[in-house]
Amino acid sequence: MLIGGAINWHLLFSKWESGQAIPELEKVATLSVIFDVTTDYLLKASEIDELSVKTEMLEKQQ
Repeated sequence: MLIGGAINWHLLFSKWESGQAIPELEKVATLSVIFDVTTDYLLKASEIDELSVKTEMLEKQQ
């Protein structure tokens, strides 16, 4: 019941990762149950994301 129905998870993940959409709270909560992690863990920016932002900022300064 957690995964299924009309939810196209692949499409949702793709849009979230590319910044085309923001995850709905319900879906974040569902994913936290599926993966047995906190919602904070799912929503926290990764170190890779932070590094990408810092790299972009440095490149713009040059």
